[in-house]
Formats: sequence, C-alpha cells, structure tokens
Amino acid sequence: MIKLRTIIEKSILKYLNYVFMIYFFMTLLFSRSFVGIYIRSIRIGEIFIAISFLLFLYFLIPDSKTLSIKKTNYNFRNVGIIIAITFVYFVYLSETSFFSPYTFKTSTYIWSIGMFYFGLNMKKINLDLKQLFILEIAFLLIFYVAIYEFPDSIIEIFLRYSDKYEPHKGSDIGIFFILINTLIINFDKYKRFSLYLFLLNCALFLPLTLYKSRGAFLGLLIFVFYELFKFNKSNKLLRLHNLPLVLVFISIATYSTIVSQTKDFPEEISPEVIASSYLSLGEYRLQHYQDDYPILYFENNRLYSGDGNLNWRLSMWQDQIDFMRNENILIQGSGYKDTLYVFTYDNTGYGNNRAGLDGSNENVHNFFIHVLSRGGLVHLFLILYFFYKIIRVYRINALNNNVIFYLLPILFIAFFDSSMENAHFPLIFYYFLGNIYFKKKATIA
Repeated sequence: MIKLRTIIEKSILKYLNYVFMIYFFMTLLFSRSFVGIYIRSIRIGEIFIAISFLLFLYFLIPDSKTLSIKKTNYNFRNVGIIIAITFVYFVYLSETSFFSPYTFKTSTYIWSIGMFYFGLNMKKINLDLKQLFILEIAFLLIFYVAIYEFPDSIIEIFLRYSDKYEPHKGSDIGIFFILINTLIINFDKYKRFSLYLFLLNCALFLPLTLYKSRGAFLGLLIFVFYELFKFNKSNKLLRLHNLPLVLVFISIATYSTIVSQTKDFPEEISPEVIASSYLSLGEYRLQHYQDDYPILYFENNRLYSGDGNLNWRLSMWQDQIDFMRNENILIQGSGYKDTLYVFTYDNTGYGNNRAGLDGSNENVHNFFIHVLSRGGLVHLFLILYFFYKIIRVYRINALNNNVIFYLLPILFIAFFDSSMENAHFPLIFYYFLGNIYFKKKATIA
C-alpha cells in the first residue's frame, strides 16, 4: 500500500500537477469558454471536476504514515471525512441515486475541496522572472479582450467546439486579479517591482471590474486595501516622492474607466471628459433602480433592496430558506435529486426570471445559500468550520493574516455570484489556497 501511494504521488500526481497548470493558464485566457469545450460528449470542466472528486477521495484515505501521527497542525482530513459521510447519508435520506450525474453536479461544493488537498501536497509554486512576466502579459491580455473581445476566428472555434462562448465575468477577473497579484507580491516581497505591477493592475482592472460586477469590485477592494497597507509598511507610500506614481495611477485608471464603457478613447481629454467618465461609471453600477427605496429595507418581515439585481437575489434566497423551514429540512437540506424549489415556478421580479432567459439557471448566486440548500445547516457549518480551520492553522504557523485576505475577497465575490458552482473558479481557488499559504509540506491527517 505504501509503495503504491509512493508511485502515485511521485508520478501520477506530479504530472497531474503540470496538467492542472495548463488548465489554469487556459482558463486565465479563455475562462468559461475553455472549460465548456467538448471532448467527445464530456466537457473539459467536467473532467477536472471528476479529477477533483477522485483527489478528494484519495487524500481522505489514510496510510500507515498518517495513522502513526496522532495530531498535526495540518488536520484537515477529518472535516473532509465528516462531509463525505454526511453526504452519503443525505443522499440515502432523500432517496437520491448514487449513479445519477445530477447528484454529483449539485454536490460539487464538496468535491472541489479535493483541489485544496492536491495543492497542499504539491511542490510549492515559485515563479521565476520569465514565468512571472508571461503570467502578467496573459493577465493584461484579459483586459484587452474584456474591452474588444477575441477575434471572430477564435470566437467561432468556441461556438463550434464549446457549449458556449462567454467573455470573462467579473468574478473571473476577480479571482485572477487576486491570484496573479499574490504571486507577484510573493516573488518580490513588497518591494518596488511588485508595487509597480500591483498598481498597474489596480489602475487597469478596478474600473473594469466595477463596470462588470459590483460584488467582484467590492471583493477586490478588500484585497487591495490590505495589500496597500502592507506595501505602505515596506515602501512608505504616503510620501511626496511617490506623487509621480500616484499621477500615473490616476492616468491609467482614467483610461480604463473610459474604455471600459465606450471602447474608444477620445482624441482630446479635458477635465469635463474625465469627470463625466467617472460619473457615468458610478451611476451605472452604484445607482438604485428604484430611487424611492433605500439600498436595504424591511417590509412584512422580509428584506428588500431598491437595487433590482440585489433584490432579485434577496427574494430568491429568502424564498428558498422559507421553503426549507416550512418543509423542516433546514438541518439536512433539499438533497441532490431535484432542482431547488425557487426554480420550480415562475417568479419574474424586475423583469428577470430566476431560471434565466434560456431557462437553464439553477444557481442561487450565493455559495453559502447553495451549500445550505443542498446540504443543510450540517454542511454549511462544516464548510464554515473548514475555512475557520484553515485560517487558524495558517495563523499559528505563519503568524500573519495573509490567508484571511485571500479567503475574504473570494468568498465575498461568491456571496453574490454563482462562481463557486462552475468548473474552474472553485478548483483554482482551492488549489492555490492549499499551495500558496501552507509552506510546510506535511501530511493532512
């Protein structure tokens, strides 16, 4: 058994790690369009979810080495075992088939954790300067593509071989922004080189992200403010000699603000043009759809919002929770057999049906409500405890809060989006969570 695990970990998992790096780079460039490419009748994203499922099971199996360790600082296996056991029980309780693909499609919030165990046990990523520049150039390409899109020839390839062509969403930009800047900062340790790249990325991508998604923008602000605080400790940002840097930042941010909305940069720039571009972006993303109502308010024991998009989410979340309370399934959840209750009837609010224009949406656009809906309070508690365990272990070993400001922004984005239910966002999130923040390659017993 020990020899078999050694062979697996020194050969299969090593090469699988290279394959995942390719997957990460391709999703960086093409996002959802790439993971939807069919290989025969199976999509690439489904293949990697299946790989994560197998990794989840593999790393939960103890060997003689881990059995001899009563307690380690990397005690993450026990949580995974409890989640897996309760999943089996909930499937049995709801009379769901273990052989139905839908069962595993609706439970990917469990199996994607396999990538955390995988990243934790793989060699820590340390980029050299050349690799870092390649990654940064690819990231800057995302900005260009988000404004002007890919050439028609590339779009045609995805329309032919993928289930859909979809440009980068705000959540995609959000996670790649956090990851790439984290890798840059880790490379240069808060020195001037990493500062310049960080500010360049902030100036370009913050206005673009706000244009695409308010939730992703607010999540990025959490990350940016923390990193600026760390940079200020090392570089003393709030000093007169950094004024040219501030002016360059404002210039690039103004360019991004204008082209994000119009795609064209005006030939003549004036204070009026600049002010108008910032004002129009703020009105587009920060104004209420119902000006007579506040952003949040209570009425008839329900929470509402004057913002149409947020109100659509609040209504859906509360309807799902009310249904589960009435059916007495808050503890164990709705299971994995059927579409969630809130998508079983037409509820058109502010002109937007919950199932979407094509009737295929099954996501409540909130990672935690999704976990609650499927696995009840039991799985919601276990997932939250899993994140708490990660924070606690990291802080004990690293004596800082870095992992918190990786988790918080990404989970904030997932609080208002369906990103954790797709086939690339959670895999990338979990892999780098395990790989970047846990330097000691100990067991996960």
